[in-house]
Amino acid sequence: MAGTLKLVTWNTCGIRDTADVEQKKNKIGQRLHELQASVAFLQETHIGINDVSHVENIRGWKPFYSVHHPRSKGVAILIKNDLPFEHIKYDIDPTGSYIVIICKLYGKCFTLVNVYNHAKEHKVLQCLSEYLCQTAKGVLIVAGDFNTVLRRDALQSFKQLVATRHTHFCNFLS
Repeated sequence: MAGTLKLVTWNTCGIRDTADVEQKKNKIGQRLHELQASVAFLQETHIGINDVSHVENIRGWKPFYSVHHPRSKGVAILIKNDLPFEHIKYDIDPTGSYIVIICKLYGKCFTLVNVYNHAKEHKVLQCLSEYLCQTAKGVLIVAGDFNTVLRRDALQSFKQLVATRHTHFCNFLS
């Protein structure tokens, strides 16, 4: 029986508590619950090697995440615990820029991708598109913070910039 998936993508600017936001991880979990999310794609999680408990202990969610630096980058895909989910494959970019999960949700094959393309990086999207051409299975869902214009016709002033920096990825999405 097929179910409904509600996807949420969110640049969290870190999931650890800050001076401005206490109990940030709990607030993120509460908001995802309010949104009735099935799958959450979080960018800029800022998870370093000593911070993994911040993403592993979000109540009600099965986390898949990259570990990079506690002050930058990092992505996570959270799968709601009560979702019919079967893990097939999980890959992480070593720079913390993206993760890919090949799985079954409600018995249907999906490739879930979450990417954080830092504005100063120029190869992440090209590497990701080349990787996905080789490995993606089933329904492909790409979410994230791209920090770029993906439609070349959207903003005329950025047309040349996009054409030279992210052509391969834009073509892949087409």
